[in-house]
Amino acid sequence: MKLQAIIDSKEAIRIAINNKGVNVGVELPFNQYASKINEIGEGRTPKWQSHPDWWNIEQIFKDDPDPNKRFILLVTDSNNTIALNQSSLGNSSTYYKTSDGQTYNATSNTHTWDILQDKWCSLGYKTRYVIVYSSNTTVTCNISALNVNYAYFGNSSIVASFIAGSSTPANANAILESIQIENSVTALSTSIGNDAFRCCTSLAAITIPYGVTSIGNSAFYSCYSLISATISNSVTSLGDGAFRECFSLTSIIIPNSVTSIGECVLQGCASLRSITIPDGITSIKNSAFYYCYSLTSIIISNSVTSIGANAFRECFSLTSLVIPNSVTSIGNGAFQGCQSLISLTIPNSLTSIGTNAFQNLYGLLSININNGWIAPAFNVSISTRLSVSSMLDMFNKLGTAPTTRTITLGSTNLNKLTITERAIATSKGYILA
Repeated sequence: MKLQAIIDSKEAIRIAINNKGVNVGVELPFNQYASKINEIGEGRTPKWQSHPDWWNIEQIFKDDPDPNKRFILLVTDSNNTIALNQSSLGNSSTYYKTSDGQTYNATSNTHTWDILQDKWCSLGYKTRYVIVYSSNTTVTCNISALNVNYAYFGNSSIVASFIAGSSTPANANAILESIQIENSVTALSTSIGNDAFRCCTSLAAITIPYGVTSIGNSAFYSCYSLISATISNSVTSLGDGAFRECFSLTSIIIPNSVTSIGECVLQGCASLRSITIPDGITSIKNSAFYYCYSLTSIIISNSVTSIGANAFRECFSLTSLVIPNSVTSIGNGAFQGCQSLISLTIPNSLTSIGTNAFQNLYGLLSININNGWIAPAFNVSISTRLSVSSMLDMFNKLGTAPTTRTITLGSTNLNKLTITERAIATSKGYILA
């Protein structure tokens, strides 16, 4: 089952890259996908920049004198009718104004667009908008049920609630490209719910406003086009899989306010190039950054005490890593398959290293183990590029093992060492394998 899930994820990434105009054949090795993803960004204009021929809905919203205005939605090339109803766009006090000059005071209507009033784009399609008003300050917007390209929430008295989205692209809002929420907007429940924007495959940008404190499980899962995510410093937690498989996401700043990140939080974010784990986070959960194979830089704060299983597995582009002295445990396969890793610094605070935590580090040139660290069962597969001097430096820094411990270096590296050189480690209670 796990193997099939990995195969399915690889195929989904391959299809997403091809959909961006870069050819990836089924025969291409997975560790070469990062270079293909980099080709996507060359000369690209970010999708979330409005086309100049679209209605300027932000300005239209700001110029509207009605004090009950709550938000405005832009639709492009939509059907000739649109459902205006309180289940998706408000409550019993909601009313609407359309770009072709119609106003609806009832709570449920189907509006037929006047095509003569459409604003046509030079690309050949029409754009329209709807302004939503309410005398109540609490307005529910089921964003996943609306076929809209752009949503602007700008009234300081609005309270917007985003209903949970869908776990399948066919039932999600596949054309939604951008949501802009002003910082003055108040959040209803201070949270973005589970699956809120899941499978919004055209969503390219999101800004989480101040006041939101949590982002739920899978909130932006499989938002394949998401390039930019800005998180305010009121957010304290990111749920499991919150940004999982956002293949186009190149950067994300986790603010210092965040104290908890869930499992698989950024798993499969194949374009992500750097990440900083801020102070306050104590645990990097299982598979948090698994398959982030464009990741070249990781900064782990001194507040982190544990790194979960497969946390940074298959981060092919990572070249160096410093694990801070605060870390006491590293899970199974945590850095397995980080093939470009050249240098590794392991602190003396560690009391537990899981199986295959550093397996298949084919490019590793040196391991720096801080003075006095007693190595636990240390399963490592290291390439022939590890020098004798690097191994001797590691052996000399080891303390005496209280019980028998194993350091697995691989036969190729062991064959470089003389009996005397091996004895530096074996005399301290270690088995070299």
